[in-house]
Amino acid sequence: MIQKIGFLGKGGIGKSTIICHLSAALSNMGYHVLQIGNDISLNSTAILRGDQDIIPVLEEYREKYVLNLEDYIVKSGCGVYCMELGSLDPGVGCMARSIDMIDDMLVSQGIYDKLALDFLFYDVSVDSPCSGYMLPIRNHAWSRSVIFINSGFPSIATANCILNTIKSHSAHQTLPVQLIISEDERAHNCGLPAAFAEAVNVPVLSCVHQCHRLEECSELGRTIYQSSPDCAECVTLNGLAQKLLEDVRCSDIQPFQRKDLLEWNRKMCKKC
Repeated sequence: MIQKIGFLGKGGIGKSTIICHLSAALSNMGYHVLQIGNDISLNSTAILRGDQDIIPVLEEYREKYVLNLEDYIVKSGCGVYCMELGSLDPGVGCMARSIDMIDDMLVSQGIYDKLALDFLFYDVSVDSPCSGYMLPIRNHAWSRSVIFINSGFPSIATANCILNTIKSHSAHQTLPVQLIISEDERAHNCGLPAAFAEAVNVPVLSCVHQCHRLEECSELGRTIYQSSPDCAECVTLNGLAQKLLEDVRCSDIQPFQRKDLLEWNRKMCKKC
């Protein structure tokens, strides 16, 4: 059965870089992965695609209304299938409904079976409440959600907002949730992300350091498996990919209310 995972988090903390490498790692293991990005820059799958162009689905849909999604899927050199949704016109439409619509089209057009998919990854940047993640959570479209955080308070506040949405809209909290800590190797975080995970009762899937090798891969448009396949980072990323193969249980998540989160952050900063 296909695993549909929503990867969520604030933009700019290395989320897409890590997701691309998880897709590549699973592909190297023989699994079939479709990675879908919803960023206006079409950057979610750039590391996988390299120089291959990709047509954003939503922009074409606005013009044609009838699409064959296979025409908008690019197979990368490492075997990962890539799709980019692009963006909506400002003030027109809803990103959450668009993701739901694309998911329905994938099913109705038999894409899961045609590509023999094992994993479907949604890479969703959550810098505002209407970023495409609420309806898939409410409609049980995902098998689990994985939220990215780092030691910066904006990423933690974003994660807390997502957790509140999950608690409010996921019936009986049937959606498993995990965290990935994406940390700059130069950061001095005083354990802030791990402390947040413990406070809200969400398990940490892994901690990945955004080292110079990963930064270079992002700039060059290729994965670390192509440039340094035997490095320590590959071992970490392979281990993280293996964890996605394991069953995950729901936890009784306990997100903060906004006032309580601010107070918690002040106390943690004093400890640092």
